[in-house]
Amino acid sequence: MQISSVETCARTGDEQGPGELGERSDLVAEPARSSPPAPPQTVPVPLKTLVVLMIPVVLVALWVAEAQLPANVLSIPQQLAGGTRALVHLFPQGWAFFTRTPREEQFNAYAPDGPRLVALDRTPHSEIRNIFGLNRRSRKQLAELTLILDRVTDKDWQSCTASDLDCFRSLQSTTSVDNPQPFPNYCGTVIVIGREMVPWAYRQMTQSTLTNKRVVRLDVHCKAK
Repeated sequence: MQISSVETCARTGDEQGPGELGERSDLVAEPARSSPPAPPQTVPVPLKTLVVLMIPVVLVALWVAEAQLPANVLSIPQQLAGGTRALVHLFPQGWAFFTRTPREEQFNAYAPDGPRLVALDRTPHSEIRNIFGLNRRSRKQLAELTLILDRVTDKDWQSCTASDLDCFRSLQSTTSVDNPQPFPNYCGTVIVIGREMVPWAYRQMTQSTLTNKRVVRLDVHCKAK
């Protein structure tokens, strides 16, 4: 009679004692334990090497800064002027962007409407009339006004520290200028008032943060509309 393999395994298990089973259980392999990650390796850099590498970086930074400053006792000699101009073209942003005086003169343009003035400023750019910023004409206003004022001389301006309307009423002359810009924002009679920021020391002596300094009336001729 043949005995099946299942019965043979069952009988074999019954014949083995508890000691033998314990010995066999010791033969089971334990799971491998992961070793801790190795610490990061650092490479010491000699201080002399670091100083040597930083010297050219510092010299270039100082050269760029000096090239953007007005003429002073530290200016580079005249024979290096060509290199300075090349450096300015290489780094056009310069340092002046971060050091602009907050008291720089600001200009606002108005159109006369009878006895009052109507502001021609189209900002903020997110207004409905600018289609929530999609119409970019408001972005070119400052550049266009700057180009127009470049054609105005100092003698064309009239000093005035009064209110906007009083400055407008005190105007005695008109200056004609051309505006060749395509899609111009400023045409016809334009009143421009120059203002300066009130110094911090006098902030409590006035309700406005800006004070009028001068005014000019322009007759702007536009070639393209």
